[in-house]
Amino acid sequence: MSGPSVSDQFYAINGRATSSVTYSFEAVASSSGTLQLEAATIEVKGKRYATKAATFVVKTPKKESKATNGEVAFVDLHLSIESIYKGQQLVGEYQLYYNGNLGFEDAIQHPPFNDFTVTQLDVRNETLPGMAKGNMNYQGILADALAFFPKKQGPLSIGKSYFPLKERISNDDPWSYPFGKYRSFTLNSPEKYLEVKDLPAPIPEHFNGVVGQYEGSAILAEKKVAANQTLLVRVELNGNGDPSTMSPPRLLVPPQLEAYPAKLIKEEQYTHDRQLKHSHSWEIPVTAKESGQFEIKVDFQYFDPEAANYKTVDFPTLDAEVTKVSQAAIKSKDPEAEASAWLYYLIGLGVICISFLAWFYLRKQDVQNQPFEALEKSGQESELPLAKPQPFQRTSFIHKCHVGKRRDKCVLYQLVTSFTRNLIRKTGLAY
Repeated sequence: MSGPSVSDQFYAINGRATSSVTYSFEAVASSSGTLQLEAATIEVKGKRYATKAATFVVKTPKKESKATNGEVAFVDLHLSIESIYKGQQLVGEYQLYYNGNLGFEDAIQHPPFNDFTVTQLDVRNETLPGMAKGNMNYQGILADALAFFPKKQGPLSIGKSYFPLKERISNDDPWSYPFGKYRSFTLNSPEKYLEVKDLPAPIPEHFNGVVGQYEGSAILAEKKVAANQTLLVRVELNGNGDPSTMSPPRLLVPPQLEAYPAKLIKEEQYTHDRQLKHSHSWEIPVTAKESGQFEIKVDFQYFDPEAANYKTVDFPTLDAEVTKVSQAAIKSKDPEAEASAWLYYLIGLGVICISFLAWFYLRKQDVQNQPFEALEKSGQESELPLAKPQPFQRTSFIHKCHVGKRRDKCVLYQLVTSFTRNLIRKTGLAY
């Protein structure tokens, strides 16, 4: 046994920082058989943590696979597990071992993978421990890594992938090959077979459909609202199942509350510990027609392949308070009443404007009809006409309307004024 090798990782999800330290050991079994790996323990800040004990089988090694192309390089497909459940994540690592000066000539060509949902992991070109085969020493890199999620149960296979490579060889003609001489060749990964198990029965009624390990959190945007207002429940879930089969959690609310369809506000996928993980966040609106204290519970059921049973994420119970709303507030917030009031206001404003224009027009006619003194025409120079001063009278305009030829105009003014007064009384404005 050798090690440990230590690696640190730091990442942030939805503003929450998380760090991890990984200790890696390498062991070589001296004989075949069933071995028991005891639990590893560590103490952090006075608290002791322990891993699960593991049992594994050491098989008699098969005949070594031959490296092609003069033992320059070969590719192996390493699967994280060979017997899995439908929908469980399976990580396939394409490990390239080489001896010499090699490089990729083109992109890796993978088969269709029709029986799987496949996502590429962000771990390419990581260095792998070297290995010896025969009389050759090989260096290793992680050429590619994929997360496989089986779509059906039964025996499935992962087809061959092709790796176009080129090798730099000795150049005996530098004039013809000034940038070096290369040899192109293609490697292929071995085809792998695995057994996919169906999920055990009975399947819960509200099973979400994802297989893996999950944890989550839930909060209320506001814990206290008035009746008929909206409560926003924000739910976040993190796990390593198939993101394409993810659906929103379910809310358990009392009859006085009504939950509406969830809205996805954030979705994120990332690679952690050579696994695909994802984070989903939703907002779920809830309304209450009655006041009181209410409890809201979040339900999310998934299948845990390690425990081989169905589990429910442990969310905290959300306590919401709904207060009563006064009748005056309800009336003031009635959209139909507000629209009707605005209509009356606009009609009243229009009538007032028309009345003002009518008054202005009649006033102008009154000024133009005032008598003017005649100007003398006996050769005297013309002067600007001046209006004859009128004595100030306290007679109202309506009284003067009954005299002379303005009776028809005054009747219009009185009708407009009377209509405006009645409209203002109906709308509740003081005249």
